[in-house]
Amino acid sequence: MRRCYRKRNRSGASSGFTLVELLVVITIIAILAAIAIPSIGMVMDRARNTTTRMEILEIEKAAENYGGEYGDLPPDGSSWVVMNRHLNKAFPRISAVDRTLLYNMCHEPNVGPSNNPSGSTFYPVAIDRAESIVLFLGGLSADETRPFTGPGGPFQFVGTAGTDSPVDPASYQYNIDRNSPRMEFETTRLTIAPLPTPTSPVSKTNRVLSSDDGDLLPIYVPKGRSAPYVYFDSRTYGYVVDTPISTLPYNGFAQGGFGAVRPYKTTQNPPGAGSYTAATVPNALRWQNPDSFQIISAGADDMFGNLAFNPSDSSMPAYFLSDTGQVMACNTSAANGQAMILPNVSGFQERTLDSTWENNHLDNITNFSEQLLLEDNLP
Repeated sequence: MRRCYRKRNRSGASSGFTLVELLVVITIIAILAAIAIPSIGMVMDRARNTTTRMEILEIEKAAENYGGEYGDLPPDGSSWVVMNRHLNKAFPRISAVDRTLLYNMCHEPNVGPSNNPSGSTFYPVAIDRAESIVLFLGGLSADETRPFTGPGGPFQFVGTAGTDSPVDPASYQYNIDRNSPRMEFETTRLTIAPLPTPTSPVSKTNRVLSSDDGDLLPIYVPKGRSAPYVYFDSRTYGYVVDTPISTLPYNGFAQGGFGAVRPYKTTQNPPGAGSYTAATVPNALRWQNPDSFQIISAGADDMFGNLAFNPSDSSMPAYFLSDTGQVMACNTSAANGQAMILPNVSGFQERTLDSTWENNHLDNITNFSEQLLLEDNLP
C-alpha cells in the first residue's frame, strides 16, 4: 500500500505575522488614530455648531412670524413698560386676569433682591432673556381675552376655583401641550422638572415647573448642550430698568454655570452720537440688529462670557463689539463713541479685563454674525 505524506514547508517559516510585524501594524494604527481623532472631533463640533446656528435661525423666523401676526415683536421681559405696551398692541382684548398674572410674575415676591420682599418692585429677570423665548414662541391660546391662561396657552390653572387667586403664579403650572407654537420646542430640551408625585393629580403642590429656577417658565437648550438660547429685544438693549436695582442696572443675561452676556455692538457710530447721559450712553456705538433682536447661544463650551463693566467706573457697563472683539466701556464724559473703546482689549480677550475670566465669547453663535462663530468674524 502506498502511503501519502504531506509535503513539509522546507523553509520552516510561519505563514502568520511575526511579533515585530504586529507591533509595526499597531504603531501605524495608533499614529493614524492620533491624526484622525482630533479631525473627527473638529468635524463633529462643526456639525453641532451648524445645527445650533440653524436652530437660531428657526427661532429668528418664529419671532418674525410672531411680529407679523401680532404687529409687534416679542419683548424680552427686561421692562414692564415695554411688556405692557406689547400686551396692549398685540392683545387689545386681553383680560385683566392675564395682564395681572404677568404683572405679578414680573413683580413676584421673594424672587428679587432683599429690597423686594412684597413683590411691589419690578424685577427684570423674573421673566429672563431665555424664558421669554419659550413664553412668546411656544404657542398661545386662541382665546383673545386669555392668550396666556386660556386653553393651549403657556399657563394652566391648577388651583381650586373660587378659592385660589387666578392672578397668583402659585395657582398655575407650565402647560406642555400648547396651541399652535411658532417654534416647535422639543420637550426633552425644555428645562421641565418632573412632578413631585407623578401618580397624584396636579395641584398647587404637585405641578409642572421649570427645573432651572423653579418658576413657571422653562428655558430651551441646544441639542447636546446645557446653556440656553438667549433673546434680547432691541427696545431694551441698553435699557436702565424701570425701578433701578443696583446689581442689575442694564440689560443682560446671567445664570450660574453658564456665565453672562449683554447684547453685542459694532464699531459704527449711530446718527447724532456725541452727547451722553447715564441712560443714553449705551447707544454710543451701533447695536447689532438695532431694530429687531439678538439671539445668542453660548456655543460648545456652554459659557457665554462675563458681564463686563467700565474698569474706571464699575457702575457703568461695557459691551463687546462683535466685529472686532473690542470693548466699549460706557463713559458719560467721552467725546464720542470711539473714545469709549478700550485700547487694550481685542479679540474678545476677557482676561485683559479680569485675569480670572476665560475668553468664552469666541465660540458664541448668534443670529447676526455673518460667520458661524464670533471668532470667525475677527479680522
